[in-house]
Amino acid sequence: MVNAWLNWREIERMNAWGVRKKDDEEALSWDKSAAQWRERTRHERNAGERQIALMTRLGPEDTVLDVGCGVGALTLPAARRVKTVYALDSSPRSLDFLMEEAKSQGIGNIVPLCGNWYGMKAGVDYPVCDIAMGRHAPFQNDILGFCAAATKYCYSLWNVAPLTEEDYHRNEGVLADRRVNPNRVYNEPNGRLFGFNVHFNLLYDAGANPEVLYDTEVKEYTAATEEELFGQVFPGMPVSRLPEPMARELRREMKQTETGWFLRQVRRVSILGWDPGEITGA
Repeated sequence: MVNAWLNWREIERMNAWGVRKKDDEEALSWDKSAAQWRERTRHERNAGERQIALMTRLGPEDTVLDVGCGVGALTLPAARRVKTVYALDSSPRSLDFLMEEAKSQGIGNIVPLCGNWYGMKAGVDYPVCDIAMGRHAPFQNDILGFCAAATKYCYSLWNVAPLTEEDYHRNEGVLADRRVNPNRVYNEPNGRLFGFNVHFNLLYDAGANPEVLYDTEVKEYTAATEEELFGQVFPGMPVSRLPEPMARELRREMKQTETGWFLRQVRRVSILGWDPGEITGA
């Protein structure tokens, strides 16, 4: 079924995963930041646990595919609830970190799979599982194609930026890669323009009846200097490497006090779930 009013598929192609390069060189580039992602995941503490707890379709006899698993924010807590987790990522180093952590936690039901998602085929390069999931992962440039990875249920997780974070929602001119259109501001999936709403409508138009839940977390930070506060929010990542819109929004939220700096953040992650068997119009 084609929506005559809005072409959600074309909008989906313009999100961050859609405009990124999809070759092996780009895929392996994530290996360079594996240590930083490990620190960020540790900094999240129990965020993955909370999000997995909201995925109520996960059962003890299920096999699960975690696409773009990284260092295991979702993989590890999922493995404690299901039969087997296939952890797929393009970064060998991230997978090494994941398996080291799994061993330290006594978890033995994770199978690492290394490869570039864009060149892989369900049932050939990775197993079709009962459930497929991912948080900020490459399949989010083709949510209908992702349905081939699971037989029972799929989960797709995004950050949800409030409207006050203006740079997540602005996009001047043609929606395209910055190399094509230098006026593009930011098209990360955190924004409302490229958020889960696009995938909800794509799936709904194709016959599914998606459900949405939210994981909400409130964090407060205090630091003597602005740089120290940035380090708490993004451990292991220099301020100079942050996307400028992200750094700018963080500075807007920070407040200077008599003793230093203070930041209160309310962060939400949307958990979009659907039955791939309902898709009839893809």
